[in-house]
Amino acid sequence: MADDPAPTEVCIVIGASRGLGAAIAAELARRDPGCPVLATMRRSPAAPPAPPPPAAPPGPANLTPVPGIDIASDACVAALQAALGDRLIRTLIISAAEMLPDEGCRSLLGKGGAGLAAVESQFQANALGPVRVAAALAGRIRPGGKCVLVASRTGLPSRIRAAGTGGMVGYRASKAAAAAVGLILAADLAPQGVAVASIHPGTILTDMYRAWHGLKEGEAPPPPPAAAAAGGGAPAAGVIAPRTHAPVTPELAASRFLDIVESRVSLETTGRVWDEQGREMVM
Repeated sequence: MADDPAPTEVCIVIGASRGLGAAIAAELARRDPGCPVLATMRRSPAAPPAPPPPAAPPGPANLTPVPGIDIASDACVAALQAALGDRLIRTLIISAAEMLPDEGCRSLLGKGGAGLAAVESQFQANALGPVRVAAALAGRIRPGGKCVLVASRTGLPSRIRAAGTGGMVGYRASKAAAAAVGLILAADLAPQGVAVASIHPGTILTDMYRAWHGLKEGEAPPPPPAAAAAGGGAPAAGVIAPRTHAPVTPELAASRFLDIVESRVSLETTGRVWDEQGREMVM
């Protein structure tokens, strides 16, 4: 019997070394076992310190790590094209993001201000990264396919206006730019029959979250504070509004994320931004 031909379509998750991206790649592979899933990461996955116990469930057979893809570098364009080969893309998810705790809540004013190197680094990953990915892969998404960017509500201009707070200029401004990239891609890819969306995945207990909140590995996050007390007013200038929702696991966030990809993202809704509950968000 002749070997089955190589699959002509793949799904790609950009930024799948850990956290949300890794969980999305694994869940996507489980949901669509007939489609190979390429999970890109900047570095090779670390070898486990010991073999997993026999009872541990194996990862999906159709999930393939693709190390050496850094979307903050122009070299990723050729690397992504080489990994794709002559196949088409069914679903492209751009999850890679960078938030530098050292930048903290510093505003552009005051002692020290925001570190410009940190701001530039976050723009390279969060804003220019999706542009590089689009340059490499957008033309290879098949008609009826989807391109989804992981958004952040803290970077939406409407949320920045509503919060009335400063700080985190590198992360917030770069994610605002990424949201604009999503809108532009929606217009560019509509004639190709490709739907585009940005999805805010909610608050997730990841390494990025732990670094931001100063939590050690295994340390549980504190309960979220209640909404501002009556008469309390908005946070002072330069102070980020406190979170109001407890973080969820990457696995739960990934499942919700893909539910929204399946149920909300279409040519009729292309360009829209969704929150973790599938509600449309205002830019």
